[in-house]
Amino acid sequence: MNKLKLYADPLGDFYVEWKIATAEKITVNLPHYKYEMSNLLGIPVPFSSIAEKIECEVLNVYLENAPDIVKPYIVQKKFMGGFDLLVTDNSPDQTIVIQYVIRNLVIRDKIYFHFVFILASPLPTPVIADVTLTARFSYDINSYKFKAAVIDNETGRICGKAEVMTHQRTGDFIQVTGSEMIVGENSLDLHMHASRLPLMIDRRIFWLVIFIVTIIGISTLLSILKLK
Repeated sequence: MNKLKLYADPLGDFYVEWKIATAEKITVNLPHYKYEMSNLLGIPVPFSSIAEKIECEVLNVYLENAPDIVKPYIVQKKFMGGFDLLVTDNSPDQTIVIQYVIRNLVIRDKIYFHFVFILASPLPTPVIADVTLTARFSYDINSYKFKAAVIDNETGRICGKAEVMTHQRTGDFIQVTGSEMIVGENSLDLHMHASRLPLMIDRRIFWLVIFIVTIIGISTLLSILKLK
């Protein structure tokens, strides 16, 4: 069985490990951007959006039964941005381990922690894999929300939900598992939101309130100074 292991660490990096047994060419997309809210006076601006550059680093590519033998691979730049990790000359009798890290994928603003990871098939055909995701954002997470959405690759829009994943929190760890998940023509967007707040309030709503209160406070202060 193919396996996918994911780990989000407290520094904001996101680690990915594929274990695949196939004779087909493996193509792993290495993302190069994420979306985040704009920032004004140190406060996220609600309902704004800006693309930020992120980088990926390939850590290891090897055979599972021979970890000392490095499997040849190519990192190929794509025309419309981003990179693909290509592994060819494979055998169905050999399990290939691919490990890489996405730097600063996790968005952190000291109250909220959030990431979106796009799970796409690394093969030309649909792939079936057991998926495990572990997130450790902070020592004091009080609430979290996880969802997996099916994305139409042609339009980029959500076309359904993946209900086959279970999740729970144990101490500082949030753990998600999915058995025999099928990733085919459409991708899966894995969304994880966590917060220090006791209730899972929408991040945009929270910062909208803080933004309005800050603007009112600054305006009031300026009015008082003008009257003196």
